[in-house]
Amino acid sequence: MAETSRRELTERIVSGLLLAAIVTADAVAGGWSFSILVAVCAVLMAIEWARLAARRHGRGDLAVAIAVPTAVVAIAGILAGKLVGAWAALAVVTSAALVSGVFGRLVGWPGAWLSVGVLYVGMGPALLVWMRNAHENGLVFVLFLFACVWAADTAAFFAGRTIGGPRLAPQCSPNKTWAGFVGGVLGAGLVGLVMAVVFELPFLVGAAVLGAVLGVVAQLGDLFESWIKRRAGAKDSGTLIPGHGGVLDRLDGLLFATPALALFAHLHP
Repeated sequence: MAETSRRELTERIVSGLLLAAIVTADAVAGGWSFSILVAVCAVLMAIEWARLAARRHGRGDLAVAIAVPTAVVAIAGILAGKLVGAWAALAVVTSAALVSGVFGRLVGWPGAWLSVGVLYVGMGPALLVWMRNAHENGLVFVLFLFACVWAADTAAFFAGRTIGGPRLAPQCSPNKTWAGFVGGVLGAGLVGLVMAVVFELPFLVGAAVLGAVLGVVAQLGDLFESWIKRRAGAKDSGTLIPGHGGVLDRLDGLLFATPALALFAHLHP
């Protein structure tokens, strides 16, 4: 058992570092390369979300029925964010979520899963592309976001394993603890401060607070996905990433944290 646990931890660290390196390099490159990478991730997340919905309702036909519109809306939102702006991305994704929810109910599909899936999978990628490609400080915002969310995830994981203690939200996830949550917030806040020093930002304390806030929001995203998986009776959203599970499992915190930082980026250019 201990050997299996060590192997899983090694796989998690190696795959996490490799993915972080690829995503960071592509974020630095920017342009269509980054937009395409985000779009590919969005399509994979749409497929995983649709499989969870199909599993939850015991209907295999829902996998394609939900995956296709969710992926199409996500790509449309990304294009709107890149070519037009944040408001266009918001309009595309939110209007599509409303329409898809109504349509789903009319044809006998789970409208809530379809509507929420469109918002969940479509909003974060669209605003991420907008921040990187349309905002004058896009690279700084995106790297700050990645660093804080990854720090929150890593610090929460190790603090939870090391300290343990009371469960955070057993109805959502039986393994997450308050120690892990606090560790994740502190880790994200510390990394926010470090990023402010690296990029010579004029607000050190503000950057630490912003990082901590992103740490909170990212862990809420983690809890949300855990709750969804529990409703679907699934341990992971997929098996694509060794040590992590699916793409949703790896990016759940980012999906929640991206809109939060996008709002900050819009208000504080």
